[in-house]
Amino acid sequence: MLGLLLILSVSLSGEVVLSNVVDDRCTAPIASDNDELQFEMNLGFLLCEYFVCSATGNSSDQFDPSLAAGGSPPVGCRRGNFDPLYRQAIEEFGLIMIRHLKDTAKALKGRAIPRPLLNISREAIGSFVNTAFGRQLTPAFDPYAAPDQHAIIAQVTTYTAALFLNGATARILDRDLRLVK
Repeated sequence: MLGLLLILSVSLSGEVVLSNVVDDRCTAPIASDNDELQFEMNLGFLLCEYFVCSATGNSSDQFDPSLAAGGSPPVGCRRGNFDPLYRQAIEEFGLIMIRHLKDTAKALKGRAIPRPLLNISREAIGSFVNTAFGRQLTPAFDPYAAPDQHAIIAQVTTYTAALFLNGATARILDRDLRLVK
């Protein structure tokens, strides 16, 4: 399992390195504070729904229906085949993300950001993993089949979110929207 995680990390790292080569002809678009927060909230919703759905089989709506702000429920929400300890841990991660999303919404002072339509089905996630490996895996990758497969996707998504938040926090210009100092 460790080998699979290492291969996936190296595969994704290679793509990230290649896509971040600086070229004088390319400049990064300037995102507004609202764009940064929208993306941050979308990542938060993805993490929240991935953890809550795989732990309970239901979306975050079961804990706080207002959190979605009118957004669609996630596609492919299903309970994973996990042992009780792992299930409890990922449910706690989901609850932490719910609290984080609530705090972010509160900081936005009523400017609700609706939950985007998220596809967290095993087929969609399996397609992502196939792309990372550059080929169709047999048997198909199923993040809900076992804790080790679930943990790979959890690590990739939380790592991506952490990298974004680390960079985005410094770029948020409006002091009223600055969430982390």
